[in-house]
Amino acid sequence: MSALQSFEVENNNDFKCGYKNDNGKVFVAAEYYSYGDFSEGMARVSLMKMGMVKGYDGAEDYEDYLYMQGYINEAGKLVIPVEHQAPLFYGVIIDYRDFKEGLVAVYKNGKYGYMNKTGKMVIPYAYQTAGDFSNGRVVVSKNDKYGVIDLCCQICRH
Repeated sequence: MSALQSFEVENNNDFKCGYKNDNGKVFVAAEYYSYGDFSEGMARVSLMKMGMVKGYDGAEDYEDYLYMQGYINEAGKLVIPVEHQAPLFYGVIIDYRDFKEGLVAVYKNGKYGYMNKTGKMVIPYAYQTAGDFSNGRVVVSKNDKYGVIDLCCQICRH
């Protein structure tokens, strides 16, 4: 099978994204708001919907668009449902994430955690901010304090 490539279609100024192979055969219908490139065999797909946004640092929650993300594999199969929020920063930056070292940072109710390629949470939602794994470690913050943890949530002191 040839590699999947993203494509967009427009209908009355409404753009939708999907994936097709090099021969033009559609493997993922154009039904998503946005898409990502493949990283470690997985690509992000997202939908936009109205919902409640959690206020940052104790601010009131408010209604706005939510950007929900899920992931497809290289065969075009949706393996992680489009139900994980991608937070919006400063009203314009959507914090979409790619897999790094087999994990991806996901966001829920104002906290980040980490999920593997099967959709299993391997590091619970506990962090204000969360980076991408590199060499088995990642920078996170909790209670406005930054640190480095490993895959087992152990604090790294080196």
